[in-house]
Amino acid sequence: MKKIILCLLIIGILISCKKENTNPFILVTNDFSITVDTNQIISYSISANAGTANLSKIEVQYQSNTQLLKTLLDSTIQGRTFNYLFQYPVVVTTTQTIYLDFTVTDKNGNQATTSKVINIIQNSVLLVETAGNVMYTNAAYNPNAYNLLTCKSLNSKVTADSLMHIESYLDSTNIDTVTHKWVSPAKLLFVTDNGFDYANATITSASNAFESGVKLSLVSNINVGDIIITKITSGKIINYVVIKVTEIYDNPGSATDNYTFNIKK
Repeated sequence: MKKIILCLLIIGILISCKKENTNPFILVTNDFSITVDTNQIISYSISANAGTANLSKIEVQYQSNTQLLKTLLDSTIQGRTFNYLFQYPVVVTTTQTIYLDFTVTDKNGNQATTSKVINIIQNSVLLVETAGNVMYTNAAYNPNAYNLLTCKSLNSKVTADSLMHIESYLDSTNIDTVTHKWVSPAKLLFVTDNGFDYANATITSASNAFESGVKLSLVSNINVGDIIITKITSGKIINYVVIKVTEIYDNPGSATDNYTFNIKK
């Protein structure tokens, strides 16, 4: 009787072991985060091992501070192991940081993922300028806020705060006078740096100026020629924006009072 019970216990243990579902494993060589110059090819050696079920798919996905998620590799694979040399070319671009996700999937749908980061040095890549942007001061007459990514004027009375990167500050006790102040309903911070080399602005120089500068939630005493730098973060995507004030119009009344500025990003 004891032998029968022991056999049943062993069988139960074996069955439970067979039912255990283990995930696949993936290893990608190279450091988690690397810094490189443009026009290089970065090599990643991928090694994957199956868990309970055989491997079925390998994927590599890409995201950057200027571009949303896209797939670079999506291939069907078979068996218990997979080895592959994946090469990523770093080209001249406005991108500052690249995120690569490596994912292996087995036939049961189980996945394993590992990530890598590429920081790109871009001293020679100039930011792109959009000139002649206008933001008025009084929402009762004209758009008094601005989205720095879409380069669109917005009216604070009908726009969500998160979309308004800058807004003209209006003194309700003296609406006919331009206050020379900006705020950010989207809760951005600003660095004023009139010594910044606007003509040769790059992501690297803009990020260095912003990160090392005094950050303010309210920009005061804005004048023609001022250079204002801000950082816009959305998930993994980071944009540094450089603003140069070109005109300030303080006309009679407040209907046409406005700031005109150029943007580099």
